[in-house]
Amino acid sequence: MRKITDQTFYTVVQHSGWGYGKKREFIHGLEPVGCTKKDAQRVELVGGKLFETYKEADEYSYTEQYPEGYKGLLPIAEGTFSRRVVNGLKIYVPKEVKNSNAQLVRSPVVGEKIP
Repeated sequence: MRKITDQTFYTVVQHSGWGYGKKREFIHGLEPVGCTKKDAQRVELVGGKLFETYKEADEYSYTEQYPEGYKGLLPIAEGTFSRRVVNGLKIYVPKEVKNSNAQLVRSPVVGEKIP
């Protein structure tokens, strides 16, 4: 675990199009956000990723949404989201993370009906 300092970090959260606007096309979408020291601690606790630059977070979110070989237009990030939030948006937890602190919310499978 990295030592969190007072510098600004960035993380990846659910896309605001879904998180705020409930636009279904963004249900598997992600976006980078800046986070405070307290946010960064929360991100690490649930198994999210921290980045030192916005560009790194943005590039990571793109590769998670549009994996190699995927030719679709809509994002298909395969991780899940924590119940914990940064800026009101759920923290993205990559698929490979197994963490009991995550308090995960299952993402609907692509094509699944959303209540």
